[in-house]
Amino acid sequence: MGQRYANPPIQEVLCFFWLSERTPWDLTIPGLLYEHLRKEFPRKQHHPAQEVNVRPIPEGFIQEFRRREQVWLFSETGNILIQIGSRVISLHVLRPYPSWEVVKLKIHTLWNSLQAILPLIEIEYLSLRYINRFSFPSQQWELYLTYYPLWGQTFPSNRIGFAMSTLLTYQGERDACRVQLYTDMHSPPEQRDLLLDIDYFLAKPQGIAPQESLEWLEYAHQQISVIFESCITDKLRQLFGEVV
Repeated sequence: MGQRYANPPIQEVLCFFWLSERTPWDLTIPGLLYEHLRKEFPRKQHHPAQEVNVRPIPEGFIQEFRRREQVWLFSETGNILIQIGSRVISLHVLRPYPSWEVVKLKIHTLWNSLQAILPLIEIEYLSLRYINRFSFPSQQWELYLTYYPLWGQTFPSNRIGFAMSTLLTYQGERDACRVQLYTDMHSPPEQRDLLLDIDYFLAKPQGIAPQESLEWLEYAHQQISVIFESCITDKLRQLFGEVV
């Protein structure tokens, strides 16, 4: 996604690996990962984080909040980073978006490093997410998008933002994709940007074997590309500078 455009609208790409509780984990894992990844991600930072654990009790459920430390690893350019939490590892690619081939290589590097230091890996959930930012010269969304809200004539006109969401299923409901379009309320009021957030994820816990992860991510990217292209018009493609 984005390889066909000179100026792709991609703001951030995220790839999450949630490992199951049966995957061995201790405080040495982030340091070991850094040693494997430091050639491509030489800068390391420590960040406090809060984790929420939900467990059942006779009366229902209880939430437990724990303070944990995350390790962030940055590439030389600073726009690609890895976040390492307790059994949650994510890769983030910020602007400028390189290409899917570059992103895929970084994911492969991360995955190979995890396999090298963990004798047993069991994937609970997996996710590939693309967040796109649109800045239109007008609010005539129908000129640029095929996926947008439609209000009736009697609906109040004093709206300043919106959020809409659609959930799609794939592979016999093993996978799902959440497609969201919403107003960026942090953008200037006179020119509210829109965010198109496409999150393809493993909906069935432990639905794939670990060795299928990279193939799963390739398929996820293909579906995200199809969804993205189905949401935009040729007029918007021209703004991106479509590469033939």
